[in-house]
Amino acid sequence: MNLTYLFSPLGRSATSVRAWRHVVTATAIVAAVTLSACGKTAAQGDPPPPEVGVVEISPQTYEPTVSLPGRVSAYEVSEVRPQIGGIVLRRAFREGAQVTAGQLLYEIDPSEARASVSSAEAAAASAQARFQRYQHLIDIHAISQQEFDDARAAADQANAALQSARINLRYTRITAPISGVIGA
Repeated sequence: MNLTYLFSPLGRSATSVRAWRHVVTATAIVAAVTLSACGKTAAQGDPPPPEVGVVEISPQTYEPTVSLPGRVSAYEVSEVRPQIGGIVLRRAFREGAQVTAGQLLYEIDPSEARASVSSAEAAAASAQARFQRYQHLIDIHAISQQEFDDARAAADQANAALQSARINLRYTRITAPISGVIGA
């Protein structure tokens, strides 16, 4: 049997037309059976309903925020530098910490500054005593005016040196001049 005649309804023989009908019928039956298998069966039943979540909505305050890039610069800056030389005994802060004005930052060894104060006190006492003695002597013309003026200048210089030594002693404790965040 020729396949061309089998699948062609325009074939020349009656047997080929009948064969064609059989093929079409068989194909229709196979399609009907296949399609009926796709439908629901009584054993499956209906699918369960989908689960739905419930949320209760209540009024709440909402504060909209916007994050924007930017740079910050301090409105007040202070550089802290030691005014005297010496050995740093202690650093009393942590980088990035909050400090208040007057808070101790560094402590420099005060022993040299204390010695300078003691020496200046002794020199000032001696110069002041000499000046007082010369005041009595100038009245009776026992010394020249130049010697008296030199004694007064020496007493003033000794007092100035004593003041300077006391200031240097205060510089051994370095404090924060302003409040803020400390860092490099």
